[in-house]
Amino acid sequence: MKYILLLAFFLPSCQSSKNTNLIQKTSFEQVVREKFEEDVSLDYNSIKSHVVCMDYQNPKQLPTYKAKKFMIYDVGKNVVVYEDSFIEGHVEWLTDNKIKIVKGLGKTSPEYPDGYITYIYNLDTGIRKEKTSTEK
Repeated sequence: MKYILLLAFFLPSCQSSKNTNLIQKTSFEQVVREKFEEDVSLDYNSIKSHVVCMDYQNPKQLPTYKAKKFMIYDVGKNVVVYEDSFIEGHVEWLTDNKIKIVKGLGKTSPEYPDGYITYIYNLDTGIRKEKTSTEK
């Protein structure tokens, strides 16, 4: 009888946890569908707390000059923490809480001789800082 009471006590809490996970998954999928029209690549950090979602371009296709959108999504809080786009560039994880964003400017200048600008986005502070050419 004791076991039945314990089972009756824990069963509803397990069910509610499953529903919450389903709602979170559905919300993430809805956000991705709203933000991106086509295929999306997902790149999680190593602890799976955040994911970079970006327009996917098949490497076998010719490059397009359409802006590629990307967003950083906080899986635990179920929110988009950063969004941006670029025509030429890339996004990569440096650590679990820092992301490197490289954007092509379309031209060179004395400030940007290679024609690219690099930012480091810190997920903990929410600050995007430009990386200078002297920083490693």
